[in-house]
Amino acid sequence: MKYLLYILTAVIVSSAHAQNNEDFGIWLGSDFSKKINKKIDAIGSISLRTDDNTTHVKQVFYQLGVKAELFDNFKTAFSYRNSLKFDYAGNEWNHRFIWDISYKVKGDLLAFQIRNRMQNTLKNEDPNELLDRIRLKVEVDLPDGMEAFVFNELFVELNNSYKNHLESNRYGLGMSYKINKDFSVSLSYFRQFTLGYRTPETFNGINLEFEIDL
Repeated sequence: MKYLLYILTAVIVSSAHAQNNEDFGIWLGSDFSKKINKKIDAIGSISLRTDDNTTHVKQVFYQLGVKAELFDNFKTAFSYRNSLKFDYAGNEWNHRFIWDISYKVKGDLLAFQIRNRMQNTLKNEDPNELLDRIRLKVEVDLPDGMEAFVFNELFVELNNSYKNHLESNRYGLGMSYKINKDFSVSLSYFRQFTLGYRTPETFNGINLEFEIDL
């Protein structure tokens, strides 16, 4: 538990140094998985996210999909996300299709994972958004079911040639705790820089997630 307090301390320090072009929010969510057979899992999630210094609900969504292990430590997943975004000017339903490919190298203490995510977001009014997201994650095993991790993720736009192709960069750190074989919780802090045409330019967030094996 003391490790989780370290993360909260980092969040408070970062928020204290936030500039006018920065924002802060909280992400709350649960991930679910159900094994279909030895290689394939059904997966799903629900989430609520805030912004405007946590005073405004930005979006809620659910996500459904399947995940398959192609061979040792090499996995792929296909998912659909239905989200409702709350804007001060009006609300909007979005539909997103996601394809993940990931590979993990495990050692006695450390694990390195690289994930490539292609996502296509269909919007009611704005143009569709096609992104390639490349994430590198390092995990460290700790005693008593704890695990620490750090990550960095690049967001690359593929279908808007008049904008910056490198759309944003997200990095962060966190801890996870396995309560039992079917239930774990993770808490992380992340910081995302958005480039070019969007404001605020920097978003700070706390992400609290529960993982449940059904």
